[in-house]
Amino acid sequence: MTFIDITKRREAEDDLRAGQERMRLVAESTHDFAIIILDEQGLITDWNTGAELVYGYTSAEVVGAYYDLIFSPEDRSAGIPENELRAAREHGRGEDERWHVRKDGSRFFASGEITLLRTEAVMGYVKIARDLTGHKRLHEEQSKRLAENQVSSHMKDEFFAVMSHELKHPLNLIQLNAEILRRLPAIRSVEKASKAVNTISDAVASQARIIDDLLDVARIRTGKLKLKTCLLDLTTMLREIHDLASEEYPAVELTLQLPSSDSAPMIVDGDSTRLEQVIWNLLHNALKFSPTNAKIKMILSRAGDSAQVDIVDNGIGLSPSDIEHVFDLFSQAAPKVATVQRDGLGIGLSLVRQLVQAHSGSVNARSAGLGHGCTFTVLLPISDRALDIDGNDEIQQSGRLKGLKVLVVDDSPEILEVMRMLLEMENALVNTFSDPLLALKNATDEHYDVILSDIGMPEMNGHELIQSLRQTKLHKYTPAIALTGYGIDHDPHQVKDSGFDRHMTKPVQYEELIETIETLCSSMLE
Repeated sequence: MTFIDITKRREAEDDLRAGQERMRLVAESTHDFAIIILDEQGLITDWNTGAELVYGYTSAEVVGAYYDLIFSPEDRSAGIPENELRAAREHGRGEDERWHVRKDGSRFFASGEITLLRTEAVMGYVKIARDLTGHKRLHEEQSKRLAENQVSSHMKDEFFAVMSHELKHPLNLIQLNAEILRRLPAIRSVEKASKAVNTISDAVASQARIIDDLLDVARIRTGKLKLKTCLLDLTTMLREIHDLASEEYPAVELTLQLPSSDSAPMIVDGDSTRLEQVIWNLLHNALKFSPTNAKIKMILSRAGDSAQVDIVDNGIGLSPSDIEHVFDLFSQAAPKVATVQRDGLGIGLSLVRQLVQAHSGSVNARSAGLGHGCTFTVLLPISDRALDIDGNDEIQQSGRLKGLKVLVVDDSPEILEVMRMLLEMENALVNTFSDPLLALKNATDEHYDVILSDIGMPEMNGHELIQSLRQTKLHKYTPAIALTGYGIDHDPHQVKDSGFDRHMTKPVQYEELIETIETLCSSMLE
């Protein structure tokens, strides 16, 4: 009789059985993941509770069946189940994300992995899958929403561009006619008339820039704001605003307090249109929330290295909680007085803050409480540069385009007429066409020194016109300027590639146009 000590073997067997039992319990307790054990041929040998919940089959229904029953008919026809097993045999594992089929025929999106199981005695596979239908549909919905937003954004861009063109067309006419008036001797000799023309020109320029800022969607998205800065005397600006506001609101007691005459001027480096917009927004805000017998003060003073502008009103005031959010976008203080309606979108004061910050300044609000009015304070850094107040900058040049032959193409007869008059005032020889096809036919046989063409025209746009002109012998290298009223910035490379040498946005500034023509024609001579 032989006795052999098998204690260690029994312990190993017990440990193995215990480990297998733990793995079985883990598999059965996992409900979010389907765990499927397959034999070497892909037949199901074990099916956990998670698989039953995910696929809808009980273990008794599927054990012994080929595992392709969880795949869609099209995937079975394409041999996807076999490809998965082959990938696991060759590489040890494989992953997939696809739509699967439940027992009731419904489909769900699953992320799965199949792994090769190999021991000394058996070989098989384990497939683990998880239902990700909610994630998939959420992703598809987000992608769909993103695509819709992109389409909507593109449509908005197109709409804004067309609207900008329509708004700028009358502005362009006003600007060009004002330039004609400016150059008439009868106007230049009358101070008030000359001042009125200058005011019209300045207003048109400011209005055009505001349109550009409102319609430039890319600038709004990125938060960028371009400023045209120059040295400004705040004393003069506030005095002009006070005069206009006093005429517009005669019932309001509007006072202006300025530093003494012997004080240094308050010179800031800023954008006049934007800073005027800041003051007007604060004034309108004060008027909106003040009683009929409103008393509003505009006070200019110096605070260290900054110029300080205070707008003080005797209106309904603000509570401490409202002051904290008064400059937030789309935020408005709740009405505390029944007779006051806080209308509007709540963007005025937010815009004030953005514009002031763009000038490296700051703005804040103070109030002693409801019924005690408000004070809005703007601080702007004082410039250390001296303001050139020499008024001898209106020396007019004449005949700057003498002898130059200019071709102007625009589908607006009014624009053509005004452009002709302005260019002829500079002694240019001008030929105009409202039909680009007729302009092309004419320019094929007649030489011009420079070409001005609108972009948006029917039948043939400006890009097509200049491309056709570049094919002619006479105008292969003739300087060409593109004119457009569309609010979206054109790619300068696109303008250049189409054959234009310069791109100018309507309303066209007269001096800029003449200087551009001079520069282009001078470079051709060199």
